[in-house]
Amino acid sequence: MKKINVISSIFLIIFILIIVSGVASLFSKTGLQGLKETLVSREFLFAVKFSIITSLISLLLSLIFSIPMAYFLSRVNFPLKQFVEGVIDIPIFLPPLITGLSFLILFGGGFGEFLGRFGITFLFSPLGVIFAQFIIITPYIERSAEIAFFKVSKRYEFMGKIMGLSDFDVFRKIVFPLSKKGILTGAIIGWSRAIGEFGATLMIAGATRMKTETLPIYVYLSVSSGNIKFAIGAGVLMVIVAILILFIVRGVIKENAYH
Repeated sequence: MKKINVISSIFLIIFILIIVSGVASLFSKTGLQGLKETLVSREFLFAVKFSIITSLISLLLSLIFSIPMAYFLSRVNFPLKQFVEGVIDIPIFLPPLITGLSFLILFGGGFGEFLGRFGITFLFSPLGVIFAQFIIITPYIERSAEIAFFKVSKRYEFMGKIMGLSDFDVFRKIVFPLSKKGILTGAIIGWSRAIGEFGATLMIAGATRMKTETLPIYVYLSVSSGNIKFAIGAGVLMVIVAILILFIVRGVIKENAYH
């Protein structure tokens, strides 16, 4: 057993060193001056504001869809349930670039023209950014919420109905409060995933400066135009945000485990 632990720890240390060396190299190429120039950049500030707004909207839409879908799938069995769950999970296993390409074709055809009659345009527009984020993060949030709902014993729902509560009140007063930490964890992960979404966004909304420019698109455009300093500065700030989100998620998970 000791030999297995030693071998396992070696692989653990090697992988940690790989991750740390990669992140450290990013920090080593920037300084306070570089970060300051990035922070006051008009384009960077637009990207930050635009990323926050679009990611929060996509998160809200995802929660609206994910919570009822997750509750239904956690409580109801039907013949094609595994197939339906597989379809929901497609954006997780499919490269975001391909997911975006599929909707680029969809919105670029007759369906897109039909929506255009009502003034709805997804391609190369801010709405396309929100849609791309929504499609990518919803499976993550739905899966987290479904697991949280599944852990709630059906006996609590049965007792609530005996007490005269309606189905909606049972969900609102019993099931949801007992599942909220799991849903919160999924929401935080989904939001961070939306902030960092690139592939699907690039395909659907394009990479237009000061229009569809999220933080990842900003980094991409900065590297493409040779502004490595700004790309690195933005990258460092995104790493810091990611680490903060990581600690928050782990804190929520630990708190949930102790209760």
